[in-house]
Amino acid sequence: MYQRRGVSIWNLIICLTVAYTIMPIVSRFISTYLTTYFYLLVVIIVFLGIVFGARSRSVNEYAGGVLLPFILFQGCSFFTRTDSIVVWGYSVLLALLPVVIGYYSTQHRIYDISFYSRAIIFMMLATAITTSFGLIKFPYAARVLATVSSSQDATAIIYSWYNIGGYEYIYSLVLLYPILIMAYKQRRVNLIFTIVGVGLIFAVTVLSEYTTALLLLLISSFLFFVKRDLRKKDVFILFLIAIFFVAVFNDYVSQFLSYVGTLTGSETMIERLNALAGGQAGLEASESNRIFLYRRSISTFLDHPLLGTFLSGGGGLGGHSFILDTLGKYGSIGVALLFFMYRKVFRFFVKPFENKTGYGFVLWTFLQTILLSCINTGMWLEVLALMMPILVCKIYDYEGLNYEDSLDY
Repeated sequence: MYQRRGVSIWNLIICLTVAYTIMPIVSRFISTYLTTYFYLLVVIIVFLGIVFGARSRSVNEYAGGVLLPFILFQGCSFFTRTDSIVVWGYSVLLALLPVVIGYYSTQHRIYDISFYSRAIIFMMLATAITTSFGLIKFPYAARVLATVSSSQDATAIIYSWYNIGGYEYIYSLVLLYPILIMAYKQRRVNLIFTIVGVGLIFAVTVLSEYTTALLLLLISSFLFFVKRDLRKKDVFILFLIAIFFVAVFNDYVSQFLSYVGTLTGSETMIERLNALAGGQAGLEASESNRIFLYRRSISTFLDHPLLGTFLSGGGGLGGHSFILDTLGKYGSIGVALLFFMYRKVFRFFVKPFENKTGYGFVLWTFLQTILLSCINTGMWLEVLALMMPILVCKIYDYEGLNYEDSLDY
């Protein structure tokens, strides 16, 4: 059972970290250079406080056992930085923060899991509502937010004050969708909450005109029809069935994609879904030819397989795949870093749930996130290491992530 405690400074810090990702309006309060330096100081204090304040775990475990591959990955970005060392350091600490706080909150402050999970759910729902209204008022806001180069862009600032979720928020919502299904299957949320949640997620996704996000939602929606105790082997069986179905019923899949496009009423989605329905030829003929971008990163990796291009500035990348771009930029170093980063995420935030009922939903979220990182940008540590494990812990009323059981991985 969880112990009842008052709201501490750590509760507020963790909620602020989550809010920074989920609620765009929060970023407006820490977006200027003055507040950036102040927040940098706060982040450093948080790191030191968590690392040295965790009495039951050593500093070596945090730095070497959990964070080392993430530190090395961010360290490599020093050679391709275009800003000052202070701002670069700030971005590095922000990138590491989800892993540090996610590990700390699930390993050391288990009695606050209910508080954290309620905060995440509240912020997700609040931003879903404001985003829906915002995208009705500004139909192309989400697409604009996905392409702006700076948070100081005048249009981005306006959208942020309306709390319109952009790329990070919308895909976080999509990636956590299987966890909502899992909560319903485990009878932790009722039917009304589930219907409202599903409706908001689909509304935000369609209004945002993010085609990949919609496809992921449609695929994950089939989880409503699987058994409550979805296991690891079941996930891979479903994967094989999906491959077989697409291969054998390719024409029907194409027709379905085209039909979905017409239902959305979005010209962007119609164009992209029709391109996908046309297979490789359709994708190559599309105005947004991502196949070319993926091939560019792969070609760069094959041309520079050892060290990639990061020592020479990191050029020659497609810029539309976190995993493929990492291979092209860092070569074999990138392969090793990706393996060990995902291994750490799996070991500390996924595998501990392996013996629980419905573990397949957690595994599905993990695999879906890797897929998204292959076809889009971002590693989504905020989802994998922070929000997902907290929500799953709450679903199970879990007494802690017993990661020692996963040391054999």
